[in-house]
Amino acid sequence: MYLIKGNLQDYAWGIVDGLSPWRQEPASDFATGKFEAELWFGAHPNGPSELVEGEGGETLAHWVNESQVPILVKLLAAAKPLSLQIHPNKHLATELLAKQESDPDSPRLLSDAEAKTEMLIALTDFSALLGLREPALAAQLIDGLGVEGTVAADQLRADEVAAAIRTLIGASEEAVTAAEAELVGRMTAAGCDEPAIRAMQTVIENYSGDSGILVAALLEHHQLEPGDALYAQAGIVHAYVSGIGVEIMVASDNVFRLGLTPKTVAVDEALAALDVGLESVTMSPPEEAIGEGGIGRVYAPVGSPFEVRSVESGVVTVDSGKYRLVLVTRGSATVSTGNERIEVNQGEAIVVTADEPAVLVEAPGHTFIAQG
Repeated sequence: MYLIKGNLQDYAWGIVDGLSPWRQEPASDFATGKFEAELWFGAHPNGPSELVEGEGGETLAHWVNESQVPILVKLLAAAKPLSLQIHPNKHLATELLAKQESDPDSPRLLSDAEAKTEMLIALTDFSALLGLREPALAAQLIDGLGVEGTVAADQLRADEVAAAIRTLIGASEEAVTAAEAELVGRMTAAGCDEPAIRAMQTVIENYSGDSGILVAALLEHHQLEPGDALYAQAGIVHAYVSGIGVEIMVASDNVFRLGLTPKTVAVDEALAALDVGLESVTMSPPEEAIGEGGIGRVYAPVGSPFEVRSVESGVVTVDSGKYRLVLVTRGSATVSTGNERIEVNQGEAIVVTADEPAVLVEAPGHTFIAQG
């Protein structure tokens, strides 16, 4: 077992000091005044977690190889919308990574050959865009918003989703700016709920003139309460808007962006990765008895490469045979196996590889147990 702390990512969409309650630093360092977007708990080379009791920045990657850590767990804090994005499936990621590595002039878009399927479990109210709206409504919202809106609406009605997205991405900054105020009014007239309208207003406020705004109008909005979750398979278009949550994913950092970002936009690659047959999946699992005297929730989407249990109390046995990560988000927990017993504080996690024996998790605080 390895006790780790999160690797901080300071992307500009993060919340200032938003992850300080979970950063294992001296109390005097909690308030940095800097953007705090993600804490990574894993061994991915783009951000391996540091051992709590390691020497000189020693990380989990010093002790395990990537194949032993198939999932990556993050704490995510979004103050403003993340990029509009699609993750490639494994076949496409493998193909494009090979091309990238063989051609020095190819864009550096991929970091691995994995399909970045992910799940977000809300710790606070959380706003997200995930999956495509009903085509008729999407067409209604954009029809007549400039030439691109008219063309894209016809393409949507003809089930040419990728073509419609490409058309909208091609809209000029002037055309997008002209469409913004009317778009919000159209959503109101079409009966979209207040959270969906607020999400669009947030997107516009942060990315006015970005053609990704028009694509965002095609997406279904989801307003999560604490404990709710959404599941994003590789191939579905999405953008998180705001909130704090725990994110569990295949250990990959592969992202193709369509807009709403200062980072590289890769329209061709993103549309090659798009799977219009995927539907958005949201979950609100009820609290249930877990382990001995425990109360929690189970998140296990059909076909998912991982399963997560959110435990508020009690004692839970986690069997061997799969990789396991135990993350404490409130209070503390104790993880033990054989003669080894480790105290885990808020913002710390225990890594247990698949070949290690079953572990016992005593969770008086709020604890997430991920297996994959």
